[in-house]
Amino acid sequence: MMTNNHIHPFSTLNAKYIYDTTSNSIFKITDNLYSYLTKKDDSSEEQAINELANLNRHSYISNSTIEEIRHPLSSVLPRILAESVQGITLQVTQQCNLRCKYCVYSGAYESRGHSSKRMPYELAQKGVEFLIERSAAQKSVNIGFYGGEPLLEFKLIERIVRYIKEKYSSKDISFSITTNGTLLNDRINSFLQDNDFNVMISLDGPKEIHDQNRIFHATGKGTFDTILKNISDIRENYKHLFKNISFNAVIDPKLNPSCTNHFFLKSELFDETFVSASIISPDFKKDEVQIPDDFIIQDETETFKVLLNKIGRIKNSNVSKITQEKFANIRTRMVDLRKKTIELSKSMHPSGPCVPGARKLFMSATGEFYPCERVSESSANTCIGDIENGFNFQKVDQLLNIGKLTEDKCKKCWAIRFCTHCVAAADDTVTLNRQKKIDGCEEVFRDVHSLLTNYITLKEYGYNFDNEIPVFKFQESFPQ
Repeated sequence: MMTNNHIHPFSTLNAKYIYDTTSNSIFKITDNLYSYLTKKDDSSEEQAINELANLNRHSYISNSTIEEIRHPLSSVLPRILAESVQGITLQVTQQCNLRCKYCVYSGAYESRGHSSKRMPYELAQKGVEFLIERSAAQKSVNIGFYGGEPLLEFKLIERIVRYIKEKYSSKDISFSITTNGTLLNDRINSFLQDNDFNVMISLDGPKEIHDQNRIFHATGKGTFDTILKNISDIRENYKHLFKNISFNAVIDPKLNPSCTNHFFLKSELFDETFVSASIISPDFKKDEVQIPDDFIIQDETETFKVLLNKIGRIKNSNVSKITQEKFANIRTRMVDLRKKTIELSKSMHPSGPCVPGARKLFMSATGEFYPCERVSESSANTCIGDIENGFNFQKVDQLLNIGKLTEDKCKKCWAIRFCTHCVAAADDTVTLNRQKKIDGCEEVFRDVHSLLTNYITLKEYGYNFDNEIPVFKFQESFPQ
């Protein structure tokens, strides 16, 4: 059998296709060629090879190879980090007034834990200055506040924002904060609204779901009622601020996801707000995150409903706000970012890592630099410098080129253009672990396969990504 590492066959209910990594394109193929490529039938091998050869004559399905795994931005790293840093997130405290059972600081993870560390004003000031000095090429930058629970250090945040506005009034600077929502009050709300903050509030769903995990440290009681009261107050009295609020739900697979979907879908409080969701993080967790079969079935059902909604078969009111984010992922990766090519570059890198420190520089409460807030702060593998010494360019380059750890496999990978692996996929807190990274590849393959299938299914049923208007009008029932 003839093989090509850079093609991936897949099918929908209607037809068979291949994704060609070389051209970054998708082609409809015959059942015969699909059976040959999936090794289900090689009885018509000659015909299948002729079909592949025909595609090759039109500059598709070529046997071009990748000779080196190297990120294209490696050569310009010093320049990027000297003038194009887009933002900084300040960990103003590692303290929190909650003890969420799944939190990465909860003690259930090997990578982090709650502490009494707080960021001094002078350190926060240096962090801001570090950003401004290295963002000359950026029209705008963002300064974020993170914890722990950052509102425990509200006075520090007030002081830093005042300093920024006084000293850097000519720079376009936006502010953001991630909070558990329990400490919001009139003083804080007024400040956030007056300074046009974007606010991410953690809310896991209805009371019976949310209060299972998100509890007060002092009392052990649930936080749902407090958060809902605060959100309702903002909606009533701080309308501009409410427009800048989004929500993130952490999904516990052991609990009923349909309750969470129904909560965000049916409550008018969330009618015009953005809701994202993420499953409990398995990275560095001391015990394994178990995902029941019924959770997977429910998740796939909600994804299917999103596709039906986009082709006009069901109403918006029947589609989970949480799952709608999956469509945005399809559009971004398959339409906005996917560019057709003629051949593979001799030097390429999997698409996973961003430039560490350039897009979302994270500074810990003690002044260490990390690529973002998602990586482990207890791992020397992910620290890319500190406020006193600046960036460690050698470490940044190592993390940017994390694909070199598995270079032999990445060179031959059909999903190289859609890979989501960054340093977090390889970090075991002791070393950058090749096998750990390889173990995560199957999940990437499943994700990209699903991405391709859902994208093509939408196109088959007439969805127009150019103007995002479904071809079919809404029907109360499916056609026979």
